[in-house]
Amino acid sequence: MHKHLLKYWVFLLMMTLFLPACQREQAEEPQVIPPSKDGVWTKVHYRAEVSGSEQTKATLDEIDRHYIFERDDLLYVVDKGTEGDKLYGYLFLTSGAGSTKAVFEGDLMYFVETVPASGIYEPERPANNLAVTATLVSKTQRDSGVYTFEDDNDGKIDTGPNFVGDGCATSFKEAVQKYSTFTADATYGNPSFSLVQGTAFLLFSLSFDDGIAGPLTVSVTNNNGAQTLFSHSVTPDVNYEASFVAAFPGGTITLSNAKLTITDGGSFNKEKALAAATLQGNRYYNVTKTFLNLDYFTIQAREAATTISFPAKYQDAAYGLQYSSDGSNWTNVSETSSFELAAGNSVMVRGKGSKYQNSDGTAPLFTSSAPSYIYGDIMSLFCTVDGDVYTKKTAFGGSNNNALDGTFKNMTNLDIHPARPLLLSAQALAEYCYKQMFSGSSITRAPEFTNEVGAFAPTVLKQACMEMFKGCTSLTAAPELPSTTVAQEGYYGMFSGCTAMLTPPSRLAGTMSGSSACRQMFLGCSSLQYAPELPAMDIKANGYQEMFTGCTSLSEAPDLPATTINGSSYRSMFGAAKVNNVDYSGCTSMETGPLSLPATTMSNNCYQGMFKGCTLLVAAPRIDATTLAEYCFQEMFSGCTMLRTAQDNFSFTGSIPQRACKQMFYNCLVLKEAPDMPYVTGTIEQEGCMQMYYGCEAMTKAPSSLNATTVNEAGYQEMFRGCTHLQTPTASLPATTLVKKAYYKMFYDCTALTSIPDFPHDPDATYVLGNGTGDPKNNPDGICYQMFFRCNKLTTLNDKKLFNSKSALGKSCFQDMFSTCSLLETVPDDFLPATTLAESCYRGMFQSTAIIEAPVLPATTLVKDCYRWMFTSCSKLNLVICYGSPGTGDTYTNNWMSGVAATGTFKTPAGSTWKEDSINGIPSGWTRTTP
Repeated sequence: MHKHLLKYWVFLLMMTLFLPACQREQAEEPQVIPPSKDGVWTKVHYRAEVSGSEQTKATLDEIDRHYIFERDDLLYVVDKGTEGDKLYGYLFLTSGAGSTKAVFEGDLMYFVETVPASGIYEPERPANNLAVTATLVSKTQRDSGVYTFEDDNDGKIDTGPNFVGDGCATSFKEAVQKYSTFTADATYGNPSFSLVQGTAFLLFSLSFDDGIAGPLTVSVTNNNGAQTLFSHSVTPDVNYEASFVAAFPGGTITLSNAKLTITDGGSFNKEKALAAATLQGNRYYNVTKTFLNLDYFTIQAREAATTISFPAKYQDAAYGLQYSSDGSNWTNVSETSSFELAAGNSVMVRGKGSKYQNSDGTAPLFTSSAPSYIYGDIMSLFCTVDGDVYTKKTAFGGSNNNALDGTFKNMTNLDIHPARPLLLSAQALAEYCYKQMFSGSSITRAPEFTNEVGAFAPTVLKQACMEMFKGCTSLTAAPELPSTTVAQEGYYGMFSGCTAMLTPPSRLAGTMSGSSACRQMFLGCSSLQYAPELPAMDIKANGYQEMFTGCTSLSEAPDLPATTINGSSYRSMFGAAKVNNVDYSGCTSMETGPLSLPATTMSNNCYQGMFKGCTLLVAAPRIDATTLAEYCFQEMFSGCTMLRTAQDNFSFTGSIPQRACKQMFYNCLVLKEAPDMPYVTGTIEQEGCMQMYYGCEAMTKAPSSLNATTVNEAGYQEMFRGCTHLQTPTASLPATTLVKKAYYKMFYDCTALTSIPDFPHDPDATYVLGNGTGDPKNNPDGICYQMFFRCNKLTTLNDKKLFNSKSALGKSCFQDMFSTCSLLETVPDDFLPATTLAESCYRGMFQSTAIIEAPVLPATTLVKDCYRWMFTSCSKLNLVICYGSPGTGDTYTNNWMSGVAATGTFKTPAGSTWKEDSINGIPSGWTRTTP
């Protein structure tokens, strides 16, 4: 620090700190400053543009979730990573109050390390690449001491943020004003700051029985009481409800075995457990807890009287359902199936002998002719009876499979009471117990999976919550899900189609014990702001498949720590997909993906389409895979049109299975460099890397090595097609065994390509270039068919050679390989060493190029269409050396030299049967000689 230097300038800064912008100095003038070997502080005028971002959702504007700048906001700017050793100061808001973008201006103090000996100093500006950090400081934060300043008048932040008092506020807006930590990084020369919210907020909503007056002390402890997070005083309102907001620095608090305790200092002393979660900056978490006496499931008429009816199946005495308006006098549903309920009145419902069970999910529990509320403990429908004493069951099990399947399904005039929750209090679940429970209903508020401390159902059994809230288009927040284990399809489609949902559970279970546990869980939740924490380390087959497909408002992905994954674990997790014949978009607002995918052993389809269509994703996660499986990366980043970076190199070894990398980066338009693949040395199976980088227009660097020794059908087909900025391809393609379409259109339309890879040409090796089967017109081997088609900046093939004289060519293997490479002039004489040809093998190979001298054609025996159209429209071609004879037919060379130079030399052995024929033979005007 340089606090001892030039207090005069610091004092001047502080004098201008709270003056209007128009009163501050508008221009810099030369300053006379005493020489100092330590350097000198000077002023620089600075103007910064500041905006909110997707990382400022938990903000003042509670509707759109964006920060709205206020007139008294200040921006503290400091050189990044220091305490103002080189640059610091405040900027004042000059425009943008009430908007999501603002301009700040002011003078910063800048330390210059050297001063001319003359002491005459001309103002100097910091380097444009100097990294700086900006912090937004509101008037509320200054007044309340959240940020404090050094007392020696140098104007630097002394401490902060300090969450003064208990770190709580009465409203979300107040909490944001008081406790937000909005920061952003930029460079001095590019002062455009996009703020990131570094604070997490817990939004508490508490409800109490009549007569609880308070004040009440609310405290939260963590780690079984080892840590007290806060203690706050609240007083319930006239409706016996209380709410407040607690703020926490982002990423610093992990709730584990946390408890909420409320006491009035006397007889009222209650505890509730809080769901485990890691509180992250820029997120808010709803904590709804009730301390009401809610013994019975209750139906209440809303603004108008309603007729409550129980369907015929529940009128059977075997179900044992009863209802009561006073809790003392009960009526059997079997005796009177419907009744009138006046506006505001309610009835309680209970079961008898545990007989209630909606085993087929076809009929709701009741119907209501007008809008109604429900609340209370759903377990009152499941009772044991001892004489006249009814006791609620505390758990499902055995015969209670499907217990509440479809209980409120498609009820469009139903909601959960805004002040009294519906409790799902079972301590143990059964299979299918909550399946489609609220599917298609009009509820705006979710029930609570809650009970006394430690009584949460630990395991969600098979399909227990499957499609539980599917299509609840008015539901805005999901309940917390405290269970620790989820079995097969336990949460399958649980919130799918909840298009109004903003807030998910804070955390899901840490153990996925069955397949498809969370498949399609948030499918089509187009308003979802962020994802829950996903701590599971072992994901079973289809576990997270299509989990967030169609979540078009999701801005960032959660961390994915799993090290063990099984079939289709993450397939289309955030990506576009067709589900039940409906096309869903990918997460089109997601800019930030997980940092890494640490699993090393892949399973079939595990990452297929994972980020497909995430059009704002800018960086791919690090992929630690070492062993691949079929389809594992297929379409993983397809259509990620803003993806700029991928990891330097992949770690997978050996072979690439069928379609493992097919279309992995398809149409990633701005991706510049492809990861290297140094450890792939085995076989590229069918379509293994087909269209892997198709349409990556900005790519300038291909993988430096593609070391596979065998490339099966379509293995590298169209791998770099349309990479219009690719100049340098992979150095070599060493594979010695190539199957049908192995390199088919591999560099098609790479219009900036200036060289081609090396091909193997060991004279003693055997190279198999196709199996020689199929129709060359409709189903050719086509090993290198149109491999460099329209690479119109390719001028020379230098010293390249296509394999060796022993090569076994397949049908159409080099057809159109360099067709329309309009600048290609130079081809080595020995470029085509093969002596045994295959049908259509060189068909159209150099068509419409600028070659002057053809490579030597050493084969003595020609086959059908082998040279057809080979040099058509090569207007500069004036030399051909061919050792074979066309025979009496013309199918070998049909149209092969149409459009070549008017004069030239054709060399062929004496006695060959060539005739002068400008289309099928030796062009007229050319001179025939021997080699």
